[in-house]
Amino acid sequence: MVIKVYDGINGNLVQKFKFDATCAKPLRTEDVFGAFTVTGLGDKKNSITASSSSLSGVVAESEFEFTFSILNNGETDAFLKDITISSGNTELASIDLSGNTVEIGRTYSNSETIDLSFITESSEISITASADSPFDFECRASDTVTVGYESRGVENPPQEVQCLYCPKSFLFKLIGSTCEESNNSQDIYCSDKAPILDPVHVVITDGHFKHVFFEGEVKKGSIFEVIAGHSSFKTDLVVKIIHGGNIAQIIKFHTSCNKPIFLGDIFGSIEIAGWANLKQGLVTL
Repeated sequence: MVIKVYDGINGNLVQKFKFDATCAKPLRTEDVFGAFTVTGLGDKKNSITASSSSLSGVVAESEFEFTFSILNNGETDAFLKDITISSGNTELASIDLSGNTVEIGRTYSNSETIDLSFITESSEISITASADSPFDFECRASDTVTVGYESRGVENPPQEVQCLYCPKSFLFKLIGSTCEESNNSQDIYCSDKAPILDPVHVVITDGHFKHVFFEGEVKKGSIFEVIAGHSSFKTDLVVKIIHGGNIAQIIKFHTSCNKPIFLGDIFGSIEIAGWANLKQGLVTL
């Protein structure tokens, strides 16, 4: 498909571009070809339309607008032919300037928006203008501009931080989620008995219910510290969430870090907000 854009009825050609519309090459809604954006495609049976919200005010960060001026400092008028914008051997855009004449000492100015999403480093962009003269010889002039490159793209997700040694203390955050919403790498025990209301009474013991490491009232969103005492956590912890004297949730998971624990792990209504051990020191979200 070839599209020509004029500045009015019977006006000057300001842009011309060609693209494959057969879908033999990738074609998506929101693709941009010169001055046009694909807002939908289809046939008599099926169609796809881009949502208005996805198109509203969207300007791709990889698009650059090049403004250029052609000064005729020769001795004859110049009949402009075209301008080619390229990077190395790759042609990025070609602008048909047929019908534009630049008189001696005058300047022709215009601009073109092109997509530079393919570049992976700072690149030199060449702009070459060609024109004919009344004496049937062609003249060409070119200039270059360097476009900087900043690696942004999709941000890398934060690296998972794993506990590497027996913690002497934990930082727990009460988030009030259900057992089903647990998100961790352990095979845990978790049972929901009742809705978790606010505030709750939290009791944390070892797996045999012999040592109480924490007991107190906690509100949702609060972070509280659980300390192992003179030693470190080496076995299971049992967390009881109590409201109105009744157990709302009970959770049991391993805390020596021989079984994986990561920052942000969720065990029932408890999120791992940090820990302290001899190898890593204090680690927090």
